[in-house]
Amino acid sequence: MLVNKKNHSFWLGNKQEHVKINMANLTNIFINICSFYTEILDLVNEMDLYFYLEKRIGTQWNFIKIATKEELAENIDEHYRSFFISSETFDPGKFDSFYDDEFCVHAIEGLGGRHTKDELEMLSLRIISKTPDKKVKSFIDKFVKMLKRNSRYGQGVGPGASSLYKKTFYNRLDVQGRTLWFDFERKISQANIGGD
Repeated sequence: MLVNKKNHSFWLGNKQEHVKINMANLTNIFINICSFYTEILDLVNEMDLYFYLEKRIGTQWNFIKIATKEELAENIDEHYRSFFISSETFDPGKFDSFYDDEFCVHAIEGLGGRHTKDELEMLSLRIISKTPDKKVKSFIDKFVKMLKRNSRYGQGVGPGASSLYKKTFYNRLDVQGRTLWFDFERKISQANIGGD
């Protein structure tokens, strides 16, 4: 089988087949996780979605269902790893993780958003499945539309001219006076607003 990604077709034997390919979606934003949660809470409630925090408790990684800003604030610490937004309730008795084939169509993975007084880590949202359910795709579409229309957000960071950096959003208040990192674990190069 020979795949042509340009026109979303593949050759099977001597016959060309066209298929619609829905690639996983990625949205990057410099915002702390608490500000992010405040921004999305109304949308999460309106769309009947669920928010889970993944963190280490003892030696185990656990998923904690978060329903309020206060619950999030109580659980954000050095053991926070990632978060998930899902269109279905996650049952750890039925699924091992949000990445399980049967569940991932209902989930968005979130990484980052950690912060200190002087530093901020980029927060990344990724639709896990290439064929997500409608609520998951709709949430991302609505959230990105809100970012583009809201004056509290800008778009475009550096270094580099990559389209990834040009499409990265930032919360104007959260980035003020902070060193921006793509990843707190690998502080290799800093990000700059506007690609400078």
